[in-house]
Amino acid sequence: MNMEKVYFEVPAPGEYRFREVAAPEGYELNETIFSFTVFEDGSIIGDCTITNQKHYGTITASYETDRKGDRGFDGRNSAPCSKNRR
Repeated sequence: MNMEKVYFEVPAPGEYRFREVAAPEGYELNETIFSFTVFEDGSIIGDCTITNQKHYGTITASYETDRKGDRGFDGRNSAPCSKNRR
């Protein structure tokens, strides 16, 4: 697992929100809005990690039938699909 880290100066005490505006190459953009709180003593509680999902590409699938009645690919009779079929 490739873990890239970004460090920044601790901001002034308060509540903060952030989001990813560009994903690392090969990863999908994480559109979650993250938040954290900085306290007077400099401690931080909240979201400190962004996790990205690897982008594997897009697949487009199609199929063909012989269009000769209700026959399947192997020539046997086949019934049409139905949600309510039991």
